[in-house]
Amino acid sequence: MESGASSGSEARGFLKVYLRIEGETAERFLRIKDYLGLKKDTEVLRALINFYWREKKEEFEFSRKPSEAQPLLEHFNVCEDGVLVLDRSLANSVSKGRIVDVRLRPEGAWCEYRGSRDCRHAGFVLGIPEVREILRRKERK
Repeated sequence: MESGASSGSEARGFLKVYLRIEGETAERFLRIKDYLGLKKDTEVLRALINFYWREKKEEFEFSRKPSEAQPLLEHFNVCEDGVLVLDRSLANSVSKGRIVDVRLRPEGAWCEYRGSRDCRHAGFVLGIPEVREILRRKERK
């Protein structure tokens, strides 16, 4: 499965891309293509790019602001029950970010904002040494 890149084309307002995928990724691509009812591979790529942009637009726009020197995620108030995380990627016209509560359970970190153990907030918290120690103690109980 191949689509169409020539170098420097992005400077003229367009980008031509050659894409070669195989295996599981190719199967996923074809399932998405079929699901969306699209005929051309380029239509699928456009749809996926637009979908991703809609989902992550705030993060892209935020990353271009001068305050980029500050980390997007920052923790404070680590305790036995959980961690408060400031997520600057969730900034809006009212605030410079959102405070997210990540609970510490014997089975791992649980993000109250996303309602998941598999999100960037939970993953971020699991990278904090104090949190790993708290979770080790909770597993022993």
